[in-house]
Amino acid sequence: MWRRHRRSDQEFSHESQAHIALETDRLVAEGMNPEEARARALRAFGNVLRAQESFYESRRVIWLDDLQRDVRHALRYE
Repeated sequence: MWRRHRRSDQEFSHESQAHIALETDRLVAEGMNPEEARARALRAFGNVLRAQESFYESRRVIWLDDLQRDVRHALRYE
């Protein structure tokens, strides 16, 4: 009931591709050829892989990962 829906990596990938497709379609409607339109849409969107990495990193609780690493390190040298 109170849980927020968290987007999955796959959902984010679909949204990214949909955004690029919409921009491509808009550019084609303006008279650009499809290959050129797709290339321009990809440039406008930016680095797709970097966007996916940023999305993944934003979902993680980074401080918890750091704490787990520190605890493992401390237990190893006890």
